[in-house]
Amino acid sequence: MNNRLFIGFKVSRKIINIIDMVRSTLVDKEKYYTWVSGNNLHVTLLFLGLQDIKNIEKISNKIQKISDQFNDFKIKIEGTGSFTKNHNNEVLWLGINQQNRELERINYEFKSELEDFLPHSNNISKFSPHITVARKRKKFQNNKIDVKSFLNSVYFPMEFHVKYFTLFQSVQEEKGVRYVKIKNFPLL
Repeated sequence: MNNRLFIGFKVSRKIINIIDMVRSTLVDKEKYYTWVSGNNLHVTLLFLGLQDIKNIEKISNKIQKISDQFNDFKIKIEGTGSFTKNHNNEVLWLGINQQNRELERINYEFKSELEDFLPHSNNISKFSPHITVARKRKKFQNNKIDVKSFLNSVYFPMEFHVKYFTLFQSVQEEKGVRYVKIKNFPLL
């Protein structure tokens, strides 16, 4: 049996106030976007794709090996952005201040250690740490939505303490996706 897995960490629900503020900048009467619930807010460090359940222990051992190399750290949520496809804003996100490039280093270490488990396309994708806050609904994929006000939103940066990494399973449900914790990996 295959599970859709990724490594990441949850962010505090305190961020909901920022999401509500940036959401209010969009005129979204048609509900073009599905907004991420507080329980699903996270930063993805590495997407592992579909994995055989038999590999979870091997994957967990490799995650533990990398987690043992890092101390707990702080991140700062700052700015907004979007990922576009065919000039459409498919995903709206909050940015992470990367002054010391710690998350890029962590992503690199995970990619190196878990190379045998990565989907082929994942090896070439550029890592861009962010918190996804909204995804365009499928029926509006071809609609061009003006998100300039979202992209120009200004809010006070918020700092979070990261104490562990988590192996998550992405579970597709009728109302959307739910992220289920498989295991936490404490940092030093």
